[in-house]
Amino acid sequence: QQQKQQQDQAEYVVRLRWESPAQYTLEALHQVLTKYGSVAVALSRRPGRALASFSRWADADMAVRYERGSGGNALDVQWAEAVDQLRAEPDQLQGDGEEGLQSFEQYEEAVLARMRAKDAQPVA
Repeated sequence: QQQKQQQDQAEYVVRLRWESPAQYTLEALHQVLTKYGSVAVALSRRPGRALASFSRWADADMAVRYERGSGGNALDVQWAEAVDQLRAEPDQLQGDGEEGLQSFEQYEEAVLARMRAKDAQPVA
């Protein structure tokens, strides 16, 4: 039962990307993604990027598999990482030193920093 509770508390995060001319607002992204389930969306500081957190794996998986955008505005949806994986690595987070995450904004910063680090690694 403890494992079931941990699974219920997990968040499944996808990253969203789109081309600059097709500007998605927070509200527009939320509207596009709510058809898959309960979702929280955070825009990145970098243009054309955002993160979306789903409470159920199946909802996030459907968004990754089927969402392509709306109104001719292409939207790329890919898996990021689960929040509970980052909670296991509190030393990688910036902040007041408390374990875990204090807000979705901190989570966004941590995931985006990890994505930038992965993008900066040379491809062999």
